[in-house]
Amino acid sequence: MSDRRLKEAFDNVHADDEIKRRTREFLARKTRSYGRGTMFPYRRLAAAMACLLLVAMGWGGYFLYFIPVSSISVDVNPSIELGINRFDRVVKVDTYNDDGYNIMSSLDVRFMDYRDAMDVILNQESEEAYLAEDSCIAIAVSGAAEGKQREMLACLHTCASSYGNVHCSTGSHGDAAAAHEAGMTLGRYQAFLELQALDSSITAEDIEGLTISQIWDKIAELSGDTGQDGNAAQYTPGGQNGCGMHHGNGGQDGASTQNGTQGTCQQNGHHSGHGHGH
Repeated sequence: MSDRRLKEAFDNVHADDEIKRRTREFLARKTRSYGRGTMFPYRRLAAAMACLLLVAMGWGGYFLYFIPVSSISVDVNPSIELGINRFDRVVKVDTYNDDGYNIMSSLDVRFMDYRDAMDVILNQESEEAYLAEDSCIAIAVSGAAEGKQREMLACLHTCASSYGNVHCSTGSHGDAAAAHEAGMTLGRYQAFLELQALDSSITAEDIEGLTISQIWDKIAELSGDTGQDGNAAQYTPGGQNGCGMHHGNGGQDGASTQNGTQGTCQQNGHHSGHGHGH
């Protein structure tokens, strides 16, 4: 109510002038206080919303840490897949056969850097037994951007090359999903597709009991890719980011050129001289 209307209203009231003056002052103070007071709840609400936003951001960051953005599959005979977050930490571990389960049931690599996790897995006593019998390791990286895939493969190849021949490959999230649908890691699934392309009669059931080395031996045999001594050479899929390795008894090493992306991982002091080829 305006001062003019208040004056008109009080002019019609028969009261002492002093009472009228005090009443006007009282009402004026109350109406101004009311206008200021109505803002207070909004300020409190804004502060509460800001606090909620900070809490939500904190929880969002917490959950972001546990979301895998890429994966690494490792196949010898044990089939293992590691989910890697954006900070290069292992946040998920899956196994795809009994041998993989037996190995990982005694290891805890979660929250390790993926390079350290690879060292732990390959140094595990039961894994070393498989590596002694089977000199082939298939490593596949999926989900990461191309540059990140190259970086990861370089490190992983360096870590694993001390143990035997390494088949490196990459794939998308869709490729990994198709592999999982078939009950395989990406690396094993890619080897299966390579073998099936050479012999369409081969099914997933046909390779269930085969190690990754036996699968690649069959691929080399069917493709006629043999070493100088007549033994089948092992080779990688022709993926864009593959390590380009080509090993066998007397077979040619197709990974002798360097491209400046050699990994930083070292295994027992060994620093691999292999780079990426295509």
